[in-house]
Order: sequence, then C-alpha cells, then structure tokens
Amino acid sequence: MAYQLRPGADLSADFRRILGEQLKHAANRLCDTDDRGRGVHEARKAIKRCRALIHLVDSERASKPLRKLEKRLRAAARSLAGARNAQAMLETLTRLEEHYGERWSVNLLQGLRAAFYGRKQR
Repeated sequence: MAYQLRPGADLSADFRRILGEQLKHAANRLCDTDDRGRGVHEARKAIKRCRALIHLVDSERASKPLRKLEKRLRAAARSLAGARNAQAMLETLTRLEEHYGERWSVNLLQGLRAAFYGRKQR
C-alpha cells in the first residue's frame, strides 16, 4: 500500500491523510488472525512508511510533536520485531528442511522449531 503526495494539494492535509491511512492499515493487519506472521510483517512495513513520511516532511527534526510521534512509532515497530524475526526464522527453517530433509538430525530440527515457535509466541 504505497502513498502519494498530490501535486498542488495542501501538504499538511496530505500528511495527515497518509499517516492516518498507514496507521489504520497497520492496525488492521495486526488484527488479521488468518496469518499473524504476515500481519505483523505488513504492520511493520506500514509503520516504516509512517516514519519515512515524518522524515520527509520534517527532515531537520524541528517539530517536537513529530519527533515524539516518530519515537513512538519506532518503539511500536521494535515491539513487533521479535515476533517477525521468529516468524522469519521458522520460514527459513521450513525451507532448509525441504531442501536438506533427511541429512539433518530430527532432534535438531525439532529443537530449533520449538525455540523459534516459543519466540514467536512472546
């Protein structure tokens, strides 16, 4: 979900519109129970777009309210990072299992999967 600043439009209004759309998208994706890992990933991307937008309109970091908002968005993304990293590890482990299969110890694979799944649940 990309965003676009409209030529000739009020920058302040576009900023609020885009920020609202991205934050709503992030919240909706976090509520997606069908694919939680994908939802976390998409929410983090939306938060990243919000932070990029803030940096675009306030590159000198002069606005205290925007600095505060950016700090909160960074903290929110960081809080989701563990779940996303664990999901990525599980996906990688699945691909490694498919590729190497029987060459790996079953106990090793089960141990890794349990550890990554435990991280994902936190």
